[in-house]
Amino acid sequence: MGFFKYCAGVISKSPFYRKANDLWQANQKDYWLPLSKLEKVYVGSYIILRDYAEGYFPPTFTDQALAYEAEEQFFFALPGVDPAEALESDLRKPFWLGNERYLNYFLELCEALKSCGIAPPQTI
Repeated sequence: MGFFKYCAGVISKSPFYRKANDLWQANQKDYWLPLSKLEKVYVGSYIILRDYAEGYFPPTFTDQALAYEAEEQFFFALPGVDPAEALESDLRKPFWLGNERYLNYFLELCEALKSCGIAPPQTI
């Protein structure tokens, strides 16, 4: 094991990252676990250090077709997420309930394109 991988492993197992590990384990059980932006950065740095130490980071995608298939199936394999609910949510992107602001942005964009005379099948 290289020096940097060794250091990453020691740091990821340090007391500083104990809570990050707990948050990561909780997030593995509940995909919708509410985390602040700071907690996301904290847990993300823990995951990168841990995975780097174990040789999983940075990822390599030797089989592009397999990587694409995994990407398509990702959302339906999340812990604590019902597959039917995930599909319904995915079909409504970005107009999830409670995020109506995206609809306003979409309408503003439509108006801007209309005022510029850009209409289908034209592209920007």
